[in-house]
Amino acid sequence: MTLFPISQSEPEDIFKFLGADPPSIPEEQPLTVRDSFKAYELACQTSAVFSPEDLAISGTWQKYERRAAALARAHHKRDPFAKFLERLRMNDWPTRNSRQADRSALVRLASRDILQFAPIYWKEKLTKLERDTGTYKAFVEAIERFHSADVCTQIENANAPLSEEDRHQFKIAVHFLLQVPPDPFHTKLSQHQSLIDKQADPKTSRKGHRSVKNTLTALNQHARRKMNARPDYDWRNHFWMTTLRDSYIDDHRRAFIAALMLTGCRPAEFSEELGVDLLLQSRPEGSTCLSITIAGAKTMQPMTGELAGKGQNFRSIKFNCAAPEGQWLMDALNLAEQPRMRLTLPSPSLSESGAHLPTTERHRRISASLGKLVTRIGKAAFPRLRHNVTPYVFRHAFAADMKTAGHFDSEMIAQALGHQSTRTQESYGLVSGTRGLSTARAQQVINVTATSPIRYPDRDNHMNGSICNGKI
Repeated sequence: MTLFPISQSEPEDIFKFLGADPPSIPEEQPLTVRDSFKAYELACQTSAVFSPEDLAISGTWQKYERRAAALARAHHKRDPFAKFLERLRMNDWPTRNSRQADRSALVRLASRDILQFAPIYWKEKLTKLERDTGTYKAFVEAIERFHSADVCTQIENANAPLSEEDRHQFKIAVHFLLQVPPDPFHTKLSQHQSLIDKQADPKTSRKGHRSVKNTLTALNQHARRKMNARPDYDWRNHFWMTTLRDSYIDDHRRAFIAALMLTGCRPAEFSEELGVDLLLQSRPEGSTCLSITIAGAKTMQPMTGELAGKGQNFRSIKFNCAAPEGQWLMDALNLAEQPRMRLTLPSPSLSESGAHLPTTERHRRISASLGKLVTRIGKAAFPRLRHNVTPYVFRHAFAADMKTAGHFDSEMIAQALGHQSTRTQESYGLVSGTRGLSTARAQQVINVTATSPIRYPDRDNHMNGSICNGKI
């Protein structure tokens, strides 16, 4: 059986794209010209926000290829698309985010194949038709609908037909994109939760946040037990004292840990292209405060009205430092006789093989390095704790402190965490887990400023300014 038979039904096949339903043969679904046109239109939509070149520069395309390779290894025929559809039917993902990441990867890779192979496939079909027939003219008019000179150039330069391997890859990509169409603006993802998500076991969702919250809960329980004998006990104070006693850590590394504990910033925000700036400032009443400005690691500018921005490019938090790690930072600045300090961690720009490392990989290496350091100190500070202390534990603890204090609104919390939406903070911190514990650390925060306005997804008419300020 040939994939593209030359018969009297060929004209009907060509005109199927005008409105006929696609064939529904589950095992051996043939490829039609109509399907190729529909898939090509969908493939063109995938670059509405980010082009393949943008993804390659940021390192996202390399992530997509790794995800596709992992799915292929898990399939008996090495078909990542079939494996995805199989998992989709069974909802076999640890988190909703991992499912969306796999979906985005395969949609982009399928679109790449379609954009590459479709013009060659159409050239094959055109050569089998007579130029003066209505079928040929309809075919050409359909191609011209794409309004792209690149398509015509590709068709003209297609001298050789598709190989069997390329033909099979093209067919798989077309059928996958028709079943899993692109959603470049994430409108469906943000507006509707699928039925599978509603029926999913909540224990299997948000695995990363769940493990961090479990660690924070365990630490808060540990603090309550210690407070029976020592009412002033704070697990973060104990962690910091362990950091100071560790002879393998220099003051430079201690400064990173102190900033993590104070601000709950992301480890990647210590990268050289971002950085965390410390500044001693005088207050009107004569006291000195510590201002910490953080360049956000998870940011995206708004592309259109449909695709809102993400994250804060910069956020600044002022502290009236009472916690020991904050006092240590202020003392370090005073001893250095300079009011300003910039905290950055270098990371290699080239891999061991000499290949250029994308920004995302450099950030990952910084996060892994700080994560190992914090976990090692955590094991020394809490040897009986059955959870690993990670930098994100301090991020959740910082969010929980602000929520428990009671005088911070959702806008200030979003700014302090580097978010643009108040909804994102719902995943951070456990107010119930901090009841009965001291809120002294939250009282340190004097004010928060951020560069982007905060969105209120659950509030219809909220006035957003160009600069958001939250003050106490």
